[in-house]
Amino acid sequence: MAFDLRNALLRKEEYESARIAAYDFATTVHALKAVAAQWGQHPVPLLDRMVEQGLAAALTMLAGRSGQPGTAVDAQFLRAQADARTRWIARHGDPAPVRLV
Repeated sequence: MAFDLRNALLRKEEYESARIAAYDFATTVHALKAVAAQWGQHPVPLLDRMVEQGLAAALTMLAGRSGQPGTAVDAQFLRAQADARTRWIARHGDPAPVRLV
């Protein structure tokens, strides 16, 4: 029985893709919660909207509820997302895929 390198690399690619997708989702959720708290909104309806219709719909909903312009909410979200990524890397390490080379 021979080792199948192709299947091993495909499994690694699937694993790494899922891990990166989970990291992206987690940092997005943390950032959306942080922005909702900063604008005095409850995060659960925003998270529901994000899951159902996407991040842009959730940010639009947040802008409408807080009475702030969409650009201010978007800028605050980008800052919060960068902060969430920094905290994630400090806590869990760099999510970049482990290279085989």
